[in-house]
Parts: sequence; C-alpha cells; structure tokens
Amino acid sequence: MEYCKKCGARIDDGSGVCPVCGHENSKDENGGNGEKKPGSTKNIVLATIAVCLIVFALVLVALVATGVIKGDKGEEEQTEEELIEATEAPDETEEPATPTPEPTPDPKEKDYEKAMQFLDNKKYEDAVDAFKKLGDYEDSKDMYKKASYFLAKKYYDAYSYKKAIKLFDGLGDYKDSKEYSDRCTVQLFIGQQPVIRIKMAKGDKKGKKPMNVTWTPIEGADGYELKWQKKSTKNGDEDEESEEASTSHTIRFSGSFKWIRARVRAYKTVSGKKYYTAWSEPSQIRRVTKIVE
Repeated sequence: MEYCKKCGARIDDGSGVCPVCGHENSKDENGGNGEKKPGSTKNIVLATIAVCLIVFALVLVALVATGVIKGDKGEEEQTEEELIEATEAPDETEEPATPTPEPTPDPKEKDYEKAMQFLDNKKYEDAVDAFKKLGDYEDSKDMYKKASYFLAKKYYDAYSYKKAIKLFDGLGDYKDSKEYSDRCTVQLFIGQQPVIRIKMAKGDKKGKKPMNVTWTPIEGADGYELKWQKKSTKNGDEDEESEEASTSHTIRFSGSFKWIRARVRAYKTVSGKKYYTAWSEPSQIRRVTKIVE
C-alpha cells in the first residue's frame, strides 16, 4: 500500500501519481515499501484546520455583507435601542389591565368637616345639630358634647336659664356642667316672686278670728316662709312667722287689732345650700273688732 508523500492520500500500487494532489511519488520517497511517513497525520490535521478557517472567514464576510452583522458601532447601539424599545412596547395582543377603582368617598366626611366649621365659627346651634346627625362617625359624639357645652354657656350668659339647664343636665359629668346647672337653677329660682293675699273668715263662737293667707306657687320651690305682723289695741305690734309646704296658711288669734300685714317668700335647697326668692309685696287687712275673751 502506497501513500502520497505530500498529502498522505492513498495511491494505487504501481501508479506513483497521487489522485488527490497530483504529486508524483517515487519509491524512494515512500521508503520503498509504500508506508506512510510519521508526519503525514499531522499534515492532514493542519490541512483540515486551514480549510475550516477559510470556510469560517467566508461565512463571516457573507454575514457582514448581508447586514446580519453590522460593523458600525453606532448601528450596533441603534440596534440595542431598537431591541429595548421593542421589549418595552406593549403587546397589542394582550388584554389591557383593568384599572383599580377609586374608593367611594364617605358622604359623612363632608358633613363632619362642615360641622367642624360651625364649631370653629362659634355657630354652636348649627354645630350641635350637625354632630347629632353624624352619630358615631369619627369623634362626633365628643364634638357634640363640646358644642352643646359652649351653647349652654351661651344661654347662661344670655340669662336663658331654662335652655341652659336642659343642655347642662344632658351633658351629665362633662366638665363643670353640674355646677353650671345648679347656678342656672338658682338664678331661675330666685328671680321669681310670689303674690300674697289675706282674707278674713268668720269668727267662731269663742271669738277667734281666723285669717286665711294664700299665695301663688313658685316653680321648683321646696317650701315657703311666711311672716306676718299684727297691731293689736292691747299689746302693740307683734311679729310671727312660720314655714309652710303648701301655698296657704290660717292665722288664728283673739282680741282686738287694727291691722294685719303679711308677706311670703319661697326657698329651694341646691347642693346642700338654701336659696330664697324675693319677698312678696306685703298684703294687709285693716279692721278693728272687739273680741269677747
């Protein structure tokens, strides 16, 4: 078996000419026995590598020529930008995301703000009504008490004691509401004045002459204090008094008298202290009668 000295290809026996590269081989070159020399395999490997490099270079040139690979740096950057834009561009095939609905505002929020404006502007009547309608919203209950307290003090300063008492009593232990309620009660009470009247009744068989004294009732009174004075022909002026729970009293006495004068006032106990109304205008009756004792 003979091999080509140049390319290592197989040569038919006796031919001497390589059918691949055309090199003429002599027997002396092949060592006389046609055996391949030790360097033939290395040459084949190098030839194969060379062919691969040539093919790779041709493919690379072809790619650059067709624009698949751009050698310009600016074009490469432009391609990257285009790739980024393509990545960021929305996919028209996908369904758009459903927007999150905004929370519905609570209608009481505006009412609360309006109520606070009433309170800040000292429109306490409007503030009380507004906070009352809000019920348990936020701190409306506390704000209702605050507005009611200021409104009650406003009534107190305006001498509208009945209105003030109603509000202060409704506030219970809020701040000094109890103290103000007592003040209003006292002021309302002492501002009243009873009207008294004296009428003489028929005397009995013993000669005693009863005097019926009556007066108008006072709202909230716990009782009444009655004082009377008589001027007798025998003993001169005499003063007497009594406390009554009702609105009438009968004075009984014997003897002669010139006149009897009486007056009355009401009293009320508030927080352990006794308060009185003004005295009534005095009422008197004149009569001189000789009583047989």
